[in-house]
Amino acid sequence: MKFFRYLASLFVPTKMGQRKNISVIVSLIILLLASYVLAIPYMVTFEKMAYEVYCDYESYNFKVFDEEYSKEVPFTEEEKEKLGDKYILTTFDEIKKLDFKIAGGQVAIPSGVKDLKEIPYNGKEYIVKREVYYFDNDGTKLDDFDTFYIHIVFDIFVDSKDATYAYRDDFDKKLDFSNEDHYLLAFYIDGFIYRNEFMIDNNRQSYGMKYYDVNIDFKEINNISDLAKGLTQMLIPETKTAYTFNSFLYCVIAPLIIAFGGYALFRKNNELVTYKHFFNIAALSSIPVLIIFFILEWIPFMISIGIMELYWVALAIYYVIVLKIIEKTPRME
Repeated sequence: MKFFRYLASLFVPTKMGQRKNISVIVSLIILLLASYVLAIPYMVTFEKMAYEVYCDYESYNFKVFDEEYSKEVPFTEEEKEKLGDKYILTTFDEIKKLDFKIAGGQVAIPSGVKDLKEIPYNGKEYIVKREVYYFDNDGTKLDDFDTFYIHIVFDIFVDSKDATYAYRDDFDKKLDFSNEDHYLLAFYIDGFIYRNEFMIDNNRQSYGMKYYDVNIDFKEINNISDLAKGLTQMLIPETKTAYTFNSFLYCVIAPLIIAFGGYALFRKNNELVTYKHFFNIAALSSIPVLIIFFILEWIPFMISIGIMELYWVALAIYYVIVLKIIEKTPRME
């Protein structure tokens, strides 16, 4: 019975005041464990649905590459005249013929090439044209579509610091984004970047994504969808790192701030007096909230709406409820 009474003091708001003097280290351990646990469903579920996520998110917009949502179309004579002297207008079938491979975390140098500068496609900018279609809520394809120009750049040097293609100057400033949609894939020796209009409009930096242990051989790719799925595998570690960092913010940093708010607003007429008291109760309040969110996060729909971002909101609401209950509960000596 003593054990169950102790458990009740951790979960039941009317009893939680009894645990106000637990060690701050214990509270920090609770929050750090919560940070790890909250991220687990995202880590596991996200890997299975990563490609769909990258297709839908405006900041990635991989629908441009997906054969179900878009198709490659030929350039018009006007486009050839306008772009042909600046870029190599081509098709993805032609791109596939390039001897470009990614293996062991970096570009595999073609056989017979002694100097990277001798690679025929190095330093060149290719363009493939695609139409991306709209669908209604029932999945019916609409007549509307957007035309995208996909820029594929190879800028391969032994040291990535020697790369000469600067997307801010060579992509952002040279193209007309008011009337045209452009998308960039730039391949470097040890990683790639992608860039689109959304990133430019929101002044977002294009981070270098490492190749990791994903292997891609252009000659073995069936279509551009397969290329996007390969790139997806390289983006997953970066996204997982972001989820881990966000989980730390919501589970550790947010409770520190929430506890300060509780200390400022509730300490005058409450059994809790010091910031330590309020912090400890915030840590204990996170346990039932974490359990609920851990269950919900296994539902793909919940991940798609970004439920993790609501964790700290739910914790703040529950924390206020707990503080009000403790405030009205007779003091324990």
